[in-house]
Amino acid sequence: DLYTVAISEHVAVNMSIIQVEATDADQVATSTSSGTFVYLNRNGLVTYSITAGDPLNQLSIHNETGVVTVVKPLNREINATYNVTLNATDGGGRYSNSYLYIQLDDENDNIPLFTEEVYNATLLENSMSGTLVTQVTALDLDISYNANVTYSIASGNVNETFRMNATSGEIFLQGSVDRERIEIYLLIVNVTDYGTVQLSSDTIVNITITDVNEFPPVFTKLLYTTEIYENHSIGGLVLTVSTTDADSGVNSLVTYAIISGNDLQHFHIDPFTGEIRVMQNLD
Repeated sequence: DLYTVAISEHVAVNMSIIQVEATDADQVATSTSSGTFVYLNRNGLVTYSITAGDPLNQLSIHNETGVVTVVKPLNREINATYNVTLNATDGGGRYSNSYLYIQLDDENDNIPLFTEEVYNATLLENSMSGTLVTQVTALDLDISYNANVTYSIASGNVNETFRMNATSGEIFLQGSVDRERIEIYLLIVNVTDYGTVQLSSDTIVNITITDVNEFPPVFTKLLYTTEIYENHSIGGLVLTVSTTDADSGVNSLVTYAIISGNDLQHFHIDPFTGEIRVMQNLD
């Protein structure tokens, strides 16, 4: 025989979940002679026990009534089903087995959690609207609708610069970004499950806008002037030019060169420092 029962994984400890029964054709004779209750024939007396399928001893069966009771907390995420072997033995030592299949129904008792505490992404400042920036993922150990989740940007989305796919967790650029205006966006992203009592958690998405070489270097002066003697020493410093560049990183690094007016190679400019020095005798 097979008994089946479906119960909540949050069923209360000491709650009875089913009663099984075995019959025996033998008779159970009793006597109350002298006010004492005794068995004259125990062959038909059946006792029940659990012999397999309950490794954590979370279940108990009453040896006389066959009532099965939960005696320890259950957890579907650890063990979703039980295949329990039940034994019925009569007073003469004869026995038979039956089986109890228990299915635990899910309760929304697991918070959806992101796979990363912080997500880091970079985005070129000339990226087009609709560009995929990154994708976040959360896992929920529940099942069915309790495990379905929806994503949203909770805060940090300045000027609604980004949009999120509520189902996939993908974050897209909408509009445009400018590193010179905002270099880093710190988004708080939320995930919420679909349980009757909804559970949720947050993560951080750090989006760094990377520079595009959009600004030319600009000399700090339009015209540099100086005077030196004709016997100025070879290798002596004449003057130093300098520039600024509104870009950042490698895009802000500049090199210097003399492109005209130095046909006789009297002067040399250091490509990195902008120092101009005398290289030959002047006359």
